[in-house]
Formats: sequence, structure tokens, C-alpha cells
Amino acid sequence: MTEILTNPSLDPKMRAGIGPEKRCSACRKMVPAAEFTIARGKPDGLSAQCRECQAASRRRRVGKIHLRNQRWYARNRRAIKQKVAAYKVAHPEQYREYARRANERRRGALNKKLDEYSASHPKARKARGMVNARVRHGTMVVPDACEICGRPRQEWRLVGHHEDYDKPLAVRWLCHRCHKQLHRAIKEG
Repeated sequence: MTEILTNPSLDPKMRAGIGPEKRCSACRKMVPAAEFTIARGKPDGLSAQCRECQAASRRRRVGKIHLRNQRWYARNRRAIKQKVAAYKVAHPEQYREYARRANERRRGALNKKLDEYSASHPKARKARGMVNARVRHGTMVVPDACEICGRPRQEWRLVGHHEDYDKPLAVRWLCHRCHKQLHRAIKEG
């Protein structure tokens, strides 16, 4: 019971900032006790740095670690790739399982984004579904070349561009490059 009265980190009045202040060892400012994290090993039960200084210190440290890791990888890229290739040969089942799990994680994230987009754009989803079904059943034929640049379908996969989702079967068949350029022009206005 006496610990609650003597330890400011556990005293609710002091944690709420009503009680005394403490000097931060980093910024040297007097800061309310509530702005310090709990450090049970310290005599006053609070850390030496305020939360703001701790966060700044953590960001600097993480940035340095990231830069150090990037430099190390750049120096050792060839050796790492050789080790990975050797592991693939020596442990094909384990590597296949690792690759399968990694692909599931990526697919899960991608599916989540697609589901969110579909939920917020129901007309677009319905129009794409109708076009894909018609192409699959052979009632709609994909042309042999892009409508804008004439690039053959064998070079680039053609996609159906909807000018208006209220007319789901009115599509222009474009290569990926022309489709991106068209959307960029539409976005720019």
C-alpha cells in the first residue's frame, strides 16, 4: 500500500499531470509526470526521457538500422542469392511451402483490396463480370489488336475499357499501356 503513495508512476493524480513535474534527460524541459513511461526499475518509477523524446530516439535508431541493413544487403547481394538458390535445391519441399505461404499472404492482401474496391464500385464490378462472362462463353470477341495503337494481342493482353458503367457491354479493347494513358488523361481532366 505504501508503494502506491511513494511511486509516482502508480499514483493516478501524478499520472494525470496534476502532481509534480520531472525533467526530461533528453530535451531538458520540465514535463508533467504523465508524459513519462513507466520504468519500474527506476527510483521514481518513471523513465528518464519523456514520451516525445523516446519516440524521436526510436525513429532515429530504426532509421540507422534500416540504412545499415540496406548497405549490408547491397554488399552481400550476390552471396545471398547464391545461398537462396542452394537452399532451393537442397530443400525443395520446405522452399515450396515457404513460397506457398508467402503467396497466400500476398494474395490475401490483394483480395482484401479488390473486395474493398468492389464493394465501393458495384457498377464497375457488375460491368466487368458481364464482359468477362460474354468473352468466356464466346458471345463477345476480343479483337486482335489495340483500338488506339494497333499493338497485336499476342504482344500485350488487351483489356476492356468502359467509358460508362451504365452501358456495361460498350467497351473499347486497349493494350495495358494505352489503357493507363487513357486513365491518366481522364484523371488530369
